[in-house]
Amino acid sequence: MTIDSAAAPFSVTSARTAPDEVTVCVAGEVDLLTSKDVDAEFTRVLGEAPDSIVVDMSAVSFCDSTGLTMLVKLNSACIASNRGLRIIPSPTVRKVIDITGLAPVLPISGG
Repeated sequence: MTIDSAAAPFSVTSARTAPDEVTVCVAGEVDLLTSKDVDAEFTRVLGEAPDSIVVDMSAVSFCDSTGLTMLVKLNSACIASNRGLRIIPSPTVRKVIDITGLAPVLPISGG
């Protein structure tokens, strides 16, 4: 789904990047308005039951608490179902994760 925004276009897509891995790519602003679409995609991908999920947020320009809450929920679901999770944050997302103290909790890659 794409929502036109003056700041940056929002999009969330996913693709199987390996036989047992799905990558979810999120771009633009993740906030109260767009988080429902991200959460729906996370739920859909979890239903596919891949062994591993990669969340590529390298093109996210803004992330509020609803976005962080979704990442924490996804992390919990992956732990509960014994799936791997890797989050690739943009510098903006990494800063919010660090400020909130979630860096030790979330499986961050790079950044």
